[in-house]
Amino acid sequence: MDAYNIGKLAGVLTGFVVGIVLVAVIARFANRNKKMKTEYDERQNVIRGMGYKYGFYAVVLYAALQTILAVAGIELPMAPEVLAFSYIFLGVTVTFVYCVLNDAYWGLNNNRRRYLILMGLIMLLNGAGVARAIADGSLIVDGKLSTMGMNLLVTVMFIIMMAVMGIQTLREKAED
Repeated sequence: MDAYNIGKLAGVLTGFVVGIVLVAVIARFANRNKKMKTEYDERQNVIRGMGYKYGFYAVVLYAALQTILAVAGIELPMAPEVLAFSYIFLGVTVTFVYCVLNDAYWGLNNNRRRYLILMGLIMLLNGAGVARAIADGSLIVDGKLSTMGMNLLVTVMFIIMMAVMGIQTLREKAED
């Protein structure tokens, strides 16, 4: 492993650790009772279980599709780390969409406004990274989506999340 790859690995590991710490801080900040754990009622827990199930099956189907493509000699134009991250992206997105549309995403102790502000901030920061990568030509390298593609997936995921939450809000207002 050369110095460049060691530096890149160190950067990714540092980012991962910082991300975990930020999630813990955000959870405490975003919940009304300052607890890290979100509290759900029994109905929400059942629906969330179904959401996890659908997210799991989406990842399994995606893995099967990837396997078929690999056997056929078809390679998706993305770096291996972006491909690996795309599994996380898919599972989280499917689970989130199901839970939001079935009114099981927001916990009893969540402060929605704080969460929305934080989600918007995360989306903007990742979007800024994507814009920078597009500007300096590092988003696509050798015809493949580079590591910066992970920022693109996160940005897309948060755009989907915001859109789904908007749709759910409109549905709730229409029911009232």
